Amino acid sequence: MSVCARINQRSLFKERLGLHEIIEILNLPYGSYDGDYRLQEYDGAENALIYEKNQFSRGIELSLEKDEILLALNLPTTLSEIRCFYDSIEKICQKLKKRSYLKDGEKVLLKEKERLIKCDVAASIGALRDIEGKLVSGEYAYFEIFGVCHPISIGLQEINEISQNLDCFAQFLDRLQSIDAYYATPRIYKIEDRLVGIYVVGPDIQSVVPIKPSVMSALRWQIEEWYILFDEERAIKYCDFIEHVKEKKYYDVNHVLVALSNSEIESLTANYDAKLF
Repeated sequence: MSVCARINQRSLFKERLGLHEIIEILNLPYGSYDGDYRLQEYDGAENALIYEKNQFSRGIELSLEKDEILLALNLPTTLSEIRCFYDSIEKICQKLKKRSYLKDGEKVLLKEKERLIKCDVAASIGALRDIEGKLVSGEYAYFEIFGVCHPISIGLQEINEISQNLDCFAQFLDRLQSIDAYYATPRIYKIEDRLVGIYVVGPDIQSVVPIKPSVMSALRWQIEEWYILFDEERAIKYCDFIEHVKEKKYYDVNHVLVALSNSEIESLTANYDAKLF
């Protein structure tokens, strides 16, 4: 669920704003997603991801389409990010001397900002309520949402912490994304006649790894086996890794935090070594 704002910058006499000019006007941190929806330095792509200073939420997508500036906000999100979204629209419109823009295809005025914020707050609370209902009923085991830094899984423990409260949701999102850890994602390789999924975890690096590995892709990969690769020579099956790694800290419903020493890696590979290449 998302809301989209379109600001027309067509003019006979003025040059259109470029992405970097807009980012300068907004004066917000920015980056872009890598192929695994992790925040990285802006790579010159057509889309940028802007976000609040000192607060990790879900991020606001910024892009250009012909004569229009597009801003998209994923819901549910936090009150402060909703305000950041409309403040950003206001700054751009003021620069372009515009008093209106399109929100989800409907023309709205800048002076309607507070009404629109209330609508998106209500929609966010409603979305959290809907997620909670589907989790409690067992319809879903967990939900995956995009945070500004990386994807986050929400299960019953997380939804109880959030409690349909946007302040609690803000604290939850910022807490998880402020942890100094490497968010591990898989790579798919064809080895002989089979596809295998591989996560890489190095020694003495706090890492977020999934309990159940998967690929976040529209492609229907038929992965026959999953592995953890520690370096070019040491690897074990993923099931052995999750079952036998000694210290795992809860991160979210489908992820744990691990930080393996080199001696722990040696012990795991001595007992569960798997030759990949």
